[in-house]
Amino acid sequence: LLKRLMKRKDAWPFLSPVDTKGLGLLDYFDIIKTPMDLRTCKERLEVGGYLKPNALKEDIELTFSNAMNYNWPYTDVYKMAWDLKTWFLLKWKEKVEEGDSNDDVCRHCSEGG
Repeated sequence: LLKRLMKRKDAWPFLSPVDTKGLGLLDYFDIIKTPMDLRTCKERLEVGGYLKPNALKEDIELTFSNAMNYNWPYTDVYKMAWDLKTWFLLKWKEKVEEGDSNDDVCRHCSEGG
């Protein structure tokens, strides 16, 4: 599920940590106290850094919530974050909460399916 999320065409702003210096976002860390991005989620997942499936879900949601908290609602980044978060939560519910048992669910999240 995470791999599918990362491959979506509108995921590019969320694939790596925000380049605050390069983008001139001097107030970013004043507003965003816990930065998160999809690459960090993927790396944590690969090394077994998520002991419970909901921890992964929370980090992915945090990625998009941060973007929506920092950016104005009319911006492209806000809209992309909203769309991806909505898509992700729908797929998470289908795959994790309704479809698969919670046994080894993080393995399922890292697969393409």
